[in-house]
Amino acid sequence: LAPGGADARHLGLDPEQGDDRLAMLDAFETDLHRVFATTGQEPRHPLLRALRPTVRRRALTPEPFLGLIEANRQDQKVRRYATYGELAAYCELSANPVGRLVLALTGTTSPERVRLSDAVCTALQIVEHL
Repeated sequence: LAPGGADARHLGLDPEQGDDRLAMLDAFETDLHRVFATTGQEPRHPLLRALRPTVRRRALTPEPFLGLIEANRQDQKVRRYATYGELAAYCELSANPVGRLVLALTGTTSPERVRLSDAVCTALQIVEHL
């Protein structure tokens, strides 16, 4: 989400909240839940409205998206990870969901592929932190 008022307005926030990254992420998460809801309000943000047909067609689940949002929350609060375990836990939120989404979108998900994808995505994320 870009700083500024446009995304804030799309998410139902005051445009002045556009620079409050945590408020924006909270609003984006709320709107993301609308993507996966079977009844009720349509997503407000155009990006999430555009995502909805793909979610339905590919039977995507909210978990990878929620992990990415949580990783972005961590990005606002954490500058360094003291242990490998902390960094690996961050990768579980920030990198592994991307690989899992690719597998889901291509219809190639299997337990072994998820395991391998997680290993590759974690490794790439760790290299980025070096």
